[in-house]
Amino acid sequence: MLLKKDANPNVINETGESLLIMSCKQKHVEMLDLLLQHNADVNYCHYMGETALYFAFEIGNIDIMRRLLNYHAHWNVCIHERDFFLHRACVKGQYDIMNIILEYNTEIDINKVIFNDETLLHTSLKHSHLEIGKQLLQLGADINVNSSFHQVCLNGH
Repeated sequence: MLLKKDANPNVINETGESLLIMSCKQKHVEMLDLLLQHNADVNYCHYMGETALYFAFEIGNIDIMRRLLNYHAHWNVCIHERDFFLHRACVKGQYDIMNIILEYNTEIDINKVIFNDETLLHTSLKHSHLEIGKQLLQLGADINVNSSFHQVCLNGH
């Protein structure tokens, strides 16, 4: 009702959370849809540097992630999130989430050396996520990218 009377869908509470972030955290899809339809800021960075997309990712809610992405939520809006999503999906073995990330983000360098001086392939295999490793190889991941993980393996450690 309030949104129909031009209430601001981007109101922030005392902890810096937007209504959209609260809806994601509570998995309240109807409220999320209503806020999105009334131009809620899908890329608002909460004081800790996290967006609604981050919170949907953290709870593993693929449906909410897709809804936000369809309203042009961006993966790398906040400094905290740069390369974070794909790396975490590789660590956690979240194959479905990795597919969504790759589907909506065509500018990913899968051979980039990131956290812990590893590529996504190194990270997924280090955590025994073979299916993710296979998919990264199919997408062109280079097993010969030089990283500290690679050097340790080459040196027999």
